[in-house]
Amino acid sequence: MRSRSAGGRAIRQQLVQGSAVGTLSCSAGIGAAGARAWLLFSIPAGLSGWALFAYATGISILLRVAHSAYFLPYVGLGAELSDDYAERTNVVSSRFLFSVVGAVACLLLGQAVYLSGPAA
Repeated sequence: MRSRSAGGRAIRQQLVQGSAVGTLSCSAGIGAAGARAWLLFSIPAGLSGWALFAYATGISILLRVAHSAYFLPYVGLGAELSDDYAERTNVVSSRFLFSVVGAVACLLLGQAVYLSGPAA
């Protein structure tokens, strides 16, 4: 039974593009398929209706593909660094630990610096 919801279509799209980007990044070598940090977009003035919808859809697809181009090689890098199971586990768990610690630090720093309210 096929999913007819928008979420189901998004998941299928992510599976297809993730597979394509993963294949390209594996065949291109480590680091060759990484995403660039220059993907900054703003909506052009004067767009409305279907033109705005088409622009937003195109940008959404482009950003999803760019995210896959960065994230899939990043996640798969731990498996490429070693042939030893225990060492790969240590690399991936360390990456995950530092990712969580960094995210929590950013949240706390944002709360303390930007959301603390006016100085009394």
